[in-house]
Amino acid sequence: MSGVTLTIEPGVVVWFRSLGMVVRGTLQARGTAEHPVVFGGLKAKGWKGVFIEGGEGENLLRHCRISGAEFGIRSARARLVVEACRFQENTWGVVGEGGRIDISGSLVRSSVKTGIAARQSRLAVKGSVVTENAAGGFLLEGSPAIIEGNNILNNGGWGIKAVGALTEVLAGNNWWGHVEPDLSEMVRGAVQTAPLLPAPVRTGAAALTTN
Repeated sequence: MSGVTLTIEPGVVVWFRSLGMVVRGTLQARGTAEHPVVFGGLKAKGWKGVFIEGGEGENLLRHCRISGAEFGIRSARARLVVEACRFQENTWGVVGEGGRIDISGSLVRSSVKTGIAARQSRLAVKGSVVTENAAGGFLLEGSPAIIEGNNILNNGGWGIKAVGALTEVLAGNNWWGHVEPDLSEMVRGAVQTAPLLPAPVRTGAAALTTN
């Protein structure tokens, strides 16, 4: 609840039967590379996800693995920092509404819909891999964003889609899967993509694809 901080230590595994976790205070999920914090369902899919609703503190997910949820994490009107996490096989990977999200060194993969979505939020993503998300990699609505130093490839309908008057997206220095990619279909809206990287980014997120 409001005013309360929940700290989750390295190696903790939390299984959900069908619902999920609602955070109105502050969440500190502090895994390590050797002992990540794991959130999952008792079934392969079907739980709701981790929901952060408001709160004045900074929420942290570090070395966490979230899979099989409707929303890997959904953050509303809150400050969220995501470091070295893996979101895999969720319906939506990371969703932000009306707050700020900073993502680094993370993997967002195989979402049924969009990997990372933001609505009227501020978003920064660096050193991460966003791949194989069925609808698209990023969906940004009225959300200025800095998306730099990432590998964005093999997503469904688009790599980055920006809509809304306030959506200014700086997305230079990313790898799009090819040396000379055709961005006419992969990028939609007011997205600045130059310069393009000639090779994939070497990032710790790449190791998460095999762990």
